[in-house]
Amino acid sequence: FYAGAREMDLEPLSFFTDQVNRARELGVPAAAHLPFFELAPGSPDSMILSATRKRFARTMDLMQELNPAHMVGHVDYRFVIHQERFDEWLERSATTWQGLAETWPGHAPLYLENTFEPDPDPLRKLLDASGVGAEIDIDALPLSLALQSQFGSEDAVRFALTGGDDYE
Repeated sequence: FYAGAREMDLEPLSFFTDQVNRARELGVPAAAHLPFFELAPGSPDSMILSATRKRFARTMDLMQELNPAHMVGHVDYRFVIHQERFDEWLERSATTWQGLAETWPGHAPLYLENTFEPDPDPLRKLLDASGVGAEIDIDALPLSLALQSQFGSEDAVRFALTGGDDYE
């Protein structure tokens, strides 16, 4: 389920618990997608950063109530905005995510992704700075049918993991 900012402001807790309960009744683990379009966890703008951290704190309160199997958050690294002040983005972002995790000791796993940035290096550096590890969901790799048919699934996965953007 998506715990968007608008939904969190307008909907009662039952709106979310109903979604979680329906998923569990179907035998599907309830996963929470944290708000992201409106937020900037590494923003150089202190007011935006403060609003992001407040929204995340409220989100974690909701997550504690719902106890999802896992949560997904977006790091919101944007090369065109953050490249010249990368170290500042990295420090602010690491502080935001560490603070978020500390609000709920023993929280459900929190998966960070950077869907809109093709370079994984900022995410890797954020994970290193935060002192946490990473997993790659191989089943979610975007593999073209042409690549798979020409080289087979195993080689296609190897190319996707090591070949840069040219695997698609």
